[in-house]
Amino acid sequence: MYTDTDRFRDAASAFIDAGYISGEGRVVKRGKEASVLCCPAHPSLGVEFVALKIYKDQEFRNFRNDAEYLRGRVWKRRDLAHLKAFKDDLWVDTEYHVLEKLSAAGVRVPRPYTQIGHAILMAYIGADGEPAAPLKDARFDADQAPRVFEEIVGSIDGMLRCGVVHGDLSAFNILFDGEHPVIIDFPQAIRVTTHDDPYRLFRRDVENVVEYFVRHGVERPENLVDELWERHYLPERVV
Repeated sequence: MYTDTDRFRDAASAFIDAGYISGEGRVVKRGKEASVLCCPAHPSLGVEFVALKIYKDQEFRNFRNDAEYLRGRVWKRRDLAHLKAFKDDLWVDTEYHVLEKLSAAGVRVPRPYTQIGHAILMAYIGADGEPAAPLKDARFDADQAPRVFEEIVGSIDGMLRCGVVHGDLSAFNILFDGEHPVIIDFPQAIRVTTHDDPYRLFRRDVENVVEYFVRHGVERPENLVDELWERHYLPERVV
């Protein structure tokens, strides 16, 4: 029987052979769609640890409402004609390419190093090998919440400037290291120019973030969704 342990070992071995990590590492997160390992980085990367995100096989994944996102997930022409055959690759390809795009644009997301098969190697968000906590578990000082909220709004604005909507943003997939928030988990991200209703998903993302911070004492902003959307959503300004 092929177990998760076997899958993690095989994935790590590919990155070891490619010269990106120097050991198999340890599991720091198990999810319905993917698991994340903290691995010792190869010295050439100039960091101590990296995160290895390993996707489950298609039949064991649990992306909710797949159809809602697939309309905006076609990054390559071949996916239209062979969607079923390429669905395994589509999620991981989307996350890797979105991370590349957003990281290059200066949005606060994990920097991706490389992709091999159904696994992505990216910057590790945490300290001393311990992962940063998700925002849902964060504790803020009185002055921290408004600042962290503004940083997340800045990241959402940066994503929209790149023509990207997260599509499933909440306090569960924003990490907080005690100083800054980092947005993660982009397999379900959509492109504004290809999805038939990107505004609806964008509005849901923003409202999820706003509701979380209102509960933490941040004053509810007026018209934030439309203010951000109208700033960027003109066809000639979408990257």
